[in-house]
Amino acid sequence: MKRFFITLITTLCALSLCAQKVDRVEPLSWFTDMKTPLQLMLHGDEIAGSEVSVDGEGLYLKGIIRTDNPNYLFLDLDVRKAGDWNITLTKGRKKHTFSYHIDNRREGSAERESFSSKDVVYLIMPDRFANGDESNDTVTECAEGCNRKEPFGRHGGDIQGIIDHLDYLADLGVTAIWNTPVTLDNEGFASYHGYSCSDYYHIDPRFGSNELYKQMVAEAHKRGIKTIFDVVTNHCGTAHWWAGDFPSSDWVHSGDKPFITNHGWMMQADPVNRSKRDHKMMEEGWFDYSMPDMNLENPLVLNYYTQLYCWWIEWADLDGLRVDTFPYNEKWTMARWTRSILNEYPNLNIVGECWNSVPAICAYWEGASNNRDGYSSGLPSVMDFPLQEKIAQGLSKQPDGWMWGGHGVYASLMQDFLYGNPNTLLTFLDNHDIERFADTIEGDLRKYKIGMAIIATTRGVPQLLYGTEIMMRSSDLSQGHGGARNEFEGGWKGDKNNKFTAEGRTADEQAAFEHTRTLLRYRTSEPVVQSGKLTQFYRTDNLYVFARHNEDKVVLTITNFAADGRTLTWSDYEEVIPEGAVGRSILTGQSVTAGGSEVVEAYGCDVIEFVK
Repeated sequence: MKRFFITLITTLCALSLCAQKVDRVEPLSWFTDMKTPLQLMLHGDEIAGSEVSVDGEGLYLKGIIRTDNPNYLFLDLDVRKAGDWNITLTKGRKKHTFSYHIDNRREGSAERESFSSKDVVYLIMPDRFANGDESNDTVTECAEGCNRKEPFGRHGGDIQGIIDHLDYLADLGVTAIWNTPVTLDNEGFASYHGYSCSDYYHIDPRFGSNELYKQMVAEAHKRGIKTIFDVVTNHCGTAHWWAGDFPSSDWVHSGDKPFITNHGWMMQADPVNRSKRDHKMMEEGWFDYSMPDMNLENPLVLNYYTQLYCWWIEWADLDGLRVDTFPYNEKWTMARWTRSILNEYPNLNIVGECWNSVPAICAYWEGASNNRDGYSSGLPSVMDFPLQEKIAQGLSKQPDGWMWGGHGVYASLMQDFLYGNPNTLLTFLDNHDIERFADTIEGDLRKYKIGMAIIATTRGVPQLLYGTEIMMRSSDLSQGHGGARNEFEGGWKGDKNNKFTAEGRTADEQAAFEHTRTLLRYRTSEPVVQSGKLTQFYRTDNLYVFARHNEDKVVLTITNFAADGRTLTWSDYEEVIPEGAVGRSILTGQSVTAGGSEVVEAYGCDVIEFVK
């Protein structure tokens, strides 16, 4: 019996010595030669009172930060060389040691090139694009399983499905893909969109794995396709692993008594007349009760998100970022975040979602704009919602009034003087948050061709939503987002038609696809439509014409927003095209002579190239 108690006491002592455990370490790893300093976040039961030591001569402890939550420690570390380094936490007689990996940074990583006006961006909602691996449709560790009949449910699309269709995208003329968030979203309902993040450092297992995502980026690069990561700094999800045990009491806004934002983010650009109460409600309110609002003014939170996206860029070899709901963040602090990312990657393009139809408000958020209050977001690019709205409005009804039809598009682009560099703006006909363009124009192929001709040849960076190239329409407009974010038919086994192939498309879908492919391939091969000067010509009859021109070429885009024919007189454009110049239609291949006049049919369009 005595021997039993001695053994029991020895065992309990041994267990107590090992009880000091770290169950979370973020970032997952780090890299040599980074300008961004390494600050580890450790989580574990009552670890805050621990002493910390680092073994080895490649990683050095500079400081320890403790918050008001005893379950967290933040370690400031100095990285000297690659390797696996042991970090030990000691609390009394208790010790816990874990290994942390430092990798060598890729050669030339800091100077990586990004997406630009030379590219065509293709927006994919992975859950609704293609199901390449049915085995991960429902996984035990996630709250929501696959149910294709539920408009707001998981449908099973995944990263493997994207890999399987990279050749399709390359053939279309796509040179960059932007996926809506692919990290874990473990909300119990409507988790398919990914914007309620539950774990920032791990790919949702229903999409695949970290390694598969890395493979997707590499496979895309083999085909000349870049990858853009969707960034969400404004909020996490209530299913995030730290929810209920936030690293500090001020980690999120109004954590004890959350309230919903008033969504009036445009007041961020109004420091003169706005109400302080309204501004506080906008900036500190939660986007939704399932989306806790992050407090970026806490330097630990800001460091967390800076390291997070530097890690993904470095680890997965990414080519750019898109920031969700950029103006909802604390604007001055978010500008520091942007500068920190660009300090690490000076050539990186970061496009911010600034959803407003007024060019002056969108321009406020473009980093190169000259704002009266001295604010600069640092963003190289913002999304051009004003142009999208004018194209959609102009083609959704018979033009009527001063700002409709082609005149509305002209009026939007004439305000480019508000932007520091309008050629960086992300231009689009639709995206995952708004009505599909084909729904707006009721499937009219003529109107579709006009919209695509403008987006493919105007200034900025053209972006397509998955399925736009075949005029994909919503499955059920009454379901809102759930019905508009429908599946790409052919991406699932057993689909009646395969829209990824010509055989599976209708005549109009094939015509739309061919029109789009012709324009996108031209866009990505011709500097004149990538960076040439934009000159648009004023008309009041809804014949909208603009030119892109440089020292070598002139490209004239002709669109008729009217429901009847309009006369085009070539002499109106002699400042860019001399009388008698012979060009070629990019759409038909036919020869065109600039002389006299001709009728542009109802909802007609053409793109004509003239070589100087």
